[in-house]
Amino acid sequence: MQAILLSREEVAQRAEQLYESRIRQEVEVEENIGKIVIIDRANITGNARPR
Repeated sequence: MQAILLSREEVAQRAEQLYESRIRQEVEVEENIGKIVIIDRANITGNARPR
């Protein structure tokens, strides 16, 4: 399998799209205020768990 190399800008754009489309509604709730969201870039599935 050939690796796909992305520029910083492309990575940032993809991350923002993922956050807006699949993660935001799950993590931006009252009980999560002050917590940190960790997104594993090696396994981007949209599953986010506030810590």
